[in-house]
Amino acid sequence: CSSDLTTQCVLDTPELLWKAYIDFEIAEGEFENARALYERLLDRTKHLKVWIRYAKFEASAMEHSWDADKRGDETQGFLHEKKSCLQHARCVFERALSHFRVSASELKEERAMLLQEWVNLEKDFGELGDVALVQAKMPKKLK
Repeated sequence: CSSDLTTQCVLDTPELLWKAYIDFEIAEGEFENARALYERLLDRTKHLKVWIRYAKFEASAMEHSWDADKRGDETQGFLHEKKSCLQHARCVFERALSHFRVSASELKEERAMLLQEWVNLEKDFGELGDVALVQAKMPKKLK
């Protein structure tokens, strides 16, 4: 890293360690530990990437916990789990949106990127998703 980028590189290294630790916990099936690590990381940084990774983790937690033969089975239990994952992801997105509105209102581009990721996630959930819910949160453009 050049001297101009030293500060940025120093910040990136701990984030990579956190990511590796979280990925390890997920691989081990320790989803509560992964959640706790995301929460601890958010105590230290409110970086957009962390919020998005956390929301995507919540959205996909079900995929990690269901057996391959249960995944294709659209049982009530499976649908309930899928809805629960979507709700957890929405909660993370809501918290992130609140942060960018209240504590980091100058980061308008990051907020727009967050909302776009949220829209994409809602689309990925198909019938369970609610794109209109997120579109209603989009900032209104002034002419």
